[in-house]
Parts: sequence; C-alpha cells; structure tokens
Amino acid sequence: MLSDRYYQDLISRPWSESIDKEDQVPAFLERMRWRRGIKCPRCHSTGITRFKKPKRKPEGRFLYNCRVCHRQFTVTTGTALDRTHVPLEKWLRAIAMMRGSSRNLKPADLVRRLGVTHGTAQLMCRRLRPGMKTSFIRKLHLVMRSARTPEVIFRNIFPHLYE
Repeated sequence: MLSDRYYQDLISRPWSESIDKEDQVPAFLERMRWRRGIKCPRCHSTGITRFKKPKRKPEGRFLYNCRVCHRQFTVTTGTALDRTHVPLEKWLRAIAMMRGSSRNLKPADLVRRLGVTHGTAQLMCRRLRPGMKTSFIRKLHLVMRSARTPEVIFRNIFPHLYE
C-alpha cells in the first residue's frame, strides 16, 4: 500500500505549464494508477507497448497494448471512468464533489455545478457511487483528503484554469 504522503505530494505539486489541459488529467490519472509502472489490467503483466491515441479519442493521452495477452487498454480501463464521452476533468470534479459532500450528491447538483445534462449526471452518479469502494477511487480520495474543498484540489491540479 502506498503512503498517504505520496498522494498528498502528488496533488500539491504544481503541474508543468508546458503541458496543455487535455494532457494534464490523463497524466495525473496515469501517475495515480500506476506508480510502480504500467501493468495490464487483465493479466497484470508489465510487458506493455505504449503509443499515442488518435485525436478523435480524447479520454487519454496514450493507448497501451499488452504484449502477453494482446489486449489494448487506457488509463481508465476497468474504472468507473471507462467508456464515456464525459471529459475526465468533469469526472474528477464529480469525485471531489462526492467526497466533499456531507449528504448524497444528487444529479441536479452535478447539472448545476458541472454543466452536464441530467442524463449524464445520472450516469455519473450511478457509476461513482459503487465506484467509491474501488481502489482507484480510494487513491483519488487519499489525494483529495489533504485539500479542504474541491476548488482547492482543482486549483492545484489545473492552475491554468484559474488564471
């Protein structure tokens, strides 16, 4: 198990300004998910080939191919964030809102704060509620525990959005 300190350092470290907004979230998720090297989510092999994804698939910077089981995967494969057209930044904001909420987060809250449709907000709530128990989401919670509010979290992750 990785220490809380690693994740607190990860969230408080400022992002490089040379990286644009599209690449920041997948890079953050890659570092969160695979601290000790990228592993195949199916066979847990470290024999991985990484290549750039086409621009029409914005949910991650890279597509990975396992050399053992020959499966392709992204940083979101096997998580609650997998196979949606919702930008990863909005997923992270929703996770922070769920973590910071003292009551159950309703889809109407996501509609109001994230600017998504009601159907999308329902999908996000439906996926995130059970997903809060997974190790990947728990790691994100460890990172977010160090910050007081979701806005502080995202100022640290995406400083260019607040300039």
